Amino acid sequence: MCENDAVALFDTLYTTNHIQMMKILLPHLPREQQHAMAVYIKMQELQYTMTHTRPSSACLQAQEKNQPITIDFGTLLPQLLPYCTTKEKKMMEQIMTLKNNMEKYKEMMNMMQMLEPMMSSDNGSFDIMNLAKNMLSEDQMAMFEMFQKENENHE
Repeated sequence: MCENDAVALFDTLYTTNHIQMMKILLPHLPREQQHAMAVYIKMQELQYTMTHTRPSSACLQAQEKNQPITIDFGTLLPQLLPYCTTKEKKMMEQIMTLKNNMEKYKEMMNMMQMLEPMMSSDNGSFDIMNLAKNMLSEDQMAMFEMFQKENENHE
């Protein structure tokens, strides 16, 4: 959903054609009448919203009633940014950076867990040779061991 789609959806659900026509007429009224008309339009929107929002009416929520609501902050925060003050934008950008860093950390930890059996020796310590051996095919492993024995014999 585009960042302005949610705003447009809300405006579409909670207004009437007559209210929209009044909004179009507003800038064409004399300046001294615009304030009163703007208040009247907002009052009409509030009245319409209060009379037409019942549990059975149109709903912006995509979830079913009995399902837990989950919020995807990765999608939500960028949609909110255009409406934020400079201070709020900085805070949201920090939150998005923190979220991205946490996701990268989780991916790294998952990768480490997958590699752990290949990286540790019999005594549980890190062994780069063990990691390398686990990445070799049987033929490559035989060749590696042959070169390792040859190297030991020359020492």
